[in-house]
Amino acid sequence: MNQKQNSLRTRCVHCDFPLRVCICKHICQIESNIKVFILQHPSEANVAKNTAKLVNLTLTSAQVIVGETPADFAAVIASIQPEYTYLIYPGEAAISVETFSPSTMPAPKCLIFLDGTWKKTYRLMQSNPWLSSLKQISFSKAPKTRYQIRKAHREDSLSTIEAVAYSLQQLEKISPLPFMKILDAMIETQMAFMPEEVKKRYSS
Repeated sequence: MNQKQNSLRTRCVHCDFPLRVCICKHICQIESNIKVFILQHPSEANVAKNTAKLVNLTLTSAQVIVGETPADFAAVIASIQPEYTYLIYPGEAAISVETFSPSTMPAPKCLIFLDGTWKKTYRLMQSNPWLSSLKQISFSKAPKTRYQIRKAHREDSLSTIEAVAYSLQQLEKISPLPFMKILDAMIETQMAFMPEEVKKRYSS
């Protein structure tokens, strides 16, 4: 194995990226009064372009749990207070995060995000009826995603880290910049290994 191959296979013990593309220098940890749970479909766990682990690196109150069934998420179910827990999901009865007011609804103590493709997150919803009992929050004026190196099913889709950043910006006035800094760093490292014709497609 040559030095280049070894640097790509050996992973940083902190950020879990290959040492050659370690993004630790771009991490700026921030705190939130809101607990964030990211329920990750198993198919996403080893996807290089997945952004859930970036949330873990940035937000001290975040936790990623991989699973599909209520048994997999038993610890989450046991720890939340449903009255103060909101699911970030574009359901028909979802509350707009942009107009959310603690004067009319309980202030959130916990936010739950589903991490996966639209098909996989729908499957998580179907397999976990307890999620449907939670109040839902959606976005009506979210910024356009900057994470275009991964194809999304919907034009208004945001990556998980963008969804977390936007939610906390709206609900707690937390700056999204630390999240965007580490996201941009990952995008840059991913693009570094793309063929030139692919890079041009995303930079145009």
